[in-house]
Amino acid sequence: MANVLAYGREPKYKTMKIIYRAANIVEAHILSGLLQSRGVDAYVGGQYLQGGIGELAALDSATLSVEDIDEEAAKAVLAEYERGDLSTIRESGADD
Repeated sequence: MANVLAYGREPKYKTMKIIYRAANIVEAHILSGLLQSRGVDAYVGGQYLQGGIGELAALDSATLSVEDIDEEAAKAVLAEYERGDLSTIRESGADD
């Protein structure tokens, strides 16, 4: 089975790196969406492991991987996330 990214397409490059170990699968998917919104495709790994573990604590099972070419851009976005310094999107007409 081919490696398919979160949005169902084949990666451009076959080499990917784990760049983040999320606290849980929900955080991993939120960060994947954040990266996607910034133009970086991400792959969430370990999502099936957490279901198999059940109620036991699943340590380091939720990972986020990106293609090598996107590593620096992804790390910059994740650094913003960890600092709590993400820019907000202003809704149309909110302060007009």
